[in-house]
Amino acid sequence: MLLSQPSVRNLNVHYDLRFLGDTGQDEPLILRAGGVSYPLVRHNFDSLSANGFEYESEVLHPTHYGVSIPHDTSKVQFIRVYGPPDHQGIPTLKAAAISTSTIGKVFSAADTAKAILFLNPSITVLTPDHSDTVLNHMDDTDELRQMVFMLEQLKDSWNTPTVITDDKGQPVRDKAGKPFYSYELHPYLLNLTAGASASTKSKIYSDPSLRGIRWNVQAGISHIAENQENPTALAASQSGYHYNLKDGGPQYGISVAVEKLTNSFELDLKVTNSFIRHMSVYATFYKGDGITPIEMNSEALLALLRGENLLEVQEWMDALGEAESFFLVPSRSSSSATSARRELSLAYL
Repeated sequence: MLLSQPSVRNLNVHYDLRFLGDTGQDEPLILRAGGVSYPLVRHNFDSLSANGFEYESEVLHPTHYGVSIPHDTSKVQFIRVYGPPDHQGIPTLKAAAISTSTIGKVFSAADTAKAILFLNPSITVLTPDHSDTVLNHMDDTDELRQMVFMLEQLKDSWNTPTVITDDKGQPVRDKAGKPFYSYELHPYLLNLTAGASASTKSKIYSDPSLRGIRWNVQAGISHIAENQENPTALAASQSGYHYNLKDGGPQYGISVAVEKLTNSFELDLKVTNSFIRHMSVYATFYKGDGITPIEMNSEALLALLRGENLLEVQEWMDALGEAESFFLVPSRSSSSATSARRELSLAYL
C-alpha cells in the first residue's frame, strides 16, 4: 500500500536581506506566513553550516532564517517580512515572497519584486505548480533586474505605510477599532511595474501549459459583440433604454447581450467572458440628457438591490470589515471608506 506524502512539512525558511542595507538587517524582524508570525533571526557561521550553506562562498549565503515554518506544498502563500512599527503603529513591510510547492529556496530582493508583480490579478495563479511556471517567466528579464536594482537603491523605503482615510480625513477602522492601512509603492518602483507586468503577461498568455489555467479563448469569439437580434434586446431599444460598449484594451472574447427587461423597467445585461479567469466590468449610468453621469454611492446602490443580490453584497461588506487589513497598492489615496473596502477585496491575501 502506497502512502501519499504529507502536503505540510516544517522547514527552515531562508532570506537574503542584503538589499535592505545594514540598518534594515539588524532590526528585529518577523516572518508572517499562513496567518502566523515567526521570528526571523540573523545567520551566523554555525547556523549557516547547520543548514548546508558555506560562510565563504562565491554564491551569496542567506542573511536571515526562520526555524520550523510550516510549508504547505498544496497552497500558494504570500509571505511577508515585517520590521518594527512606524510612528503610526503600522508594522513596516521589509520584504515579501510567493511561497509555492518548491522547497529549499532562498528568498531575496528578486522574490520581493516577483511578489509585487504576482499580486496583479491579471498575473496571479492560485495553483502551486502553475504559479511556479508564472514566476519562472519573470526570471532573467531586464524588467525584473531593473526592479531589483531599484529595491537595492531604495532599501527599506521601497514602500510607505499609509493609513486609509475617508472623505473627512478620518481613519477607516475595522470592527475592533484598528485602522485599515496600505503599503504604497515608491513612485520609482511603481513606474517599473508597468513594463514588468506587461512583459510577464505577454509570456504567460502565450504559454500552452497555462491554457485553461491562466487563459483560454473559445474558438470563434475574438471580438466584442452586442446582441441586438433577440426580442428582449429589441424591446430594450424601443423602450428608451440605450447602451453601448467600449473595449478598454485587448480584452478579446467578451460578449454582451440583453438578458431581460421587466415591466418595472429593470434591465439585465449578460456579460460572457471566454477567458477562464479575471475580467472587470465598469458601468456608468447617465441621466436623460445622455451626458450627465448619475453618481451612485454605496447607500444608493444597496437601495437598488433585491433578494439574493442584496444579501450577498451585505455579507461581502460585513466580511471585509472582519478581514485582516493588508494592502500593497500604488501610491494614491482612496477617496472614501467604500473605495478603501473595495480595494481591500482586491489586495487582501
